[in-house]
Amino acid sequence: MTHRISRRDLALAACAALVLTASGRPGRDARAAGPVQSSQPKAHSWQPGQFPEMIVKSWFQEDLAEGEISSWQSGGVKPVAAVQAELSLRPTKLPNNGGVLFKKGTKQALTWPVDKDAPYLHRWWLVIARCHSVNNTGADNVSVVCVNGAEGGPVHRQPQVCFKPSAGTFVSRLHDGKLKSEEGQYSTDSDDWNVMVGYRRGFVMQAVVNGVKTAGQAIHALKPNLMKSQSFMGDVNNPMRADVAIDCVIIGQSELNDAQIDKLVGWAMWRAGRQADLPDDHPYRKSPP
Repeated sequence: MTHRISRRDLALAACAALVLTASGRPGRDARAAGPVQSSQPKAHSWQPGQFPEMIVKSWFQEDLAEGEISSWQSGGVKPVAAVQAELSLRPTKLPNNGGVLFKKGTKQALTWPVDKDAPYLHRWWLVIARCHSVNNTGADNVSVVCVNGAEGGPVHRQPQVCFKPSAGTFVSRLHDGKLKSEEGQYSTDSDDWNVMVGYRRGFVMQAVVNGVKTAGQAIHALKPNLMKSQSFMGDVNNPMRADVAIDCVIIGQSELNDAQIDKLVGWAMWRAGRQADLPDDHPYRKSPP
């Protein structure tokens, strides 16, 4: 009798675990970006949602239906909707996991209100995006996302992520009274997704771009944005200098250790189908976290 009860309890526990796994927020164990489905991580793989208390805001393309986007609701401990009321300025969710497209020559954007907690709360950010920049090599700032930055002012970009076609780089920026940038090479093939993991620890800011870590530099404490500048994906200030598509944006709190950064980078590179571009000695080059 004891043996039968034990087996039943084990079966019930297994079913409960499956239900919990399946009920998680969509996309955390799915590979939306990239065309090669055969390399998709399995459902039991590690994903950022496994430490939800560290995620301030998160947007994933698989949470949207195809077509024009008027609102993109975030997850995280401080959820917010990134919105666009003006029909002509709405980006488009592309089919086949193509991302959310912000078109060249427009001020297409999704915005959300100023976040007064951003200067001390935002400690890391993960962005997967692609840029069609073949004919736009002179551009210095093709915007992807900018927190507290619509009106500029002396303190903004908390953080900002953009493409810099003039240098062929994907850029992470903070503004501590001076503009600070960490950047690495991105793929000029518009079909390729690019991965940015930016972060600050203590008084150092650094980034990992497509698996390659930047040198890092000193950063001072960020100050409140007194301009009350709204945040945005796309660009509200200037017409887009190139087509940009976004797969996901995650903004997190709490300083990350090296192992956590490796996991984030590994997860993102597998999601983007770029795992083969990880350094040979990266712990997740051959298998996802």
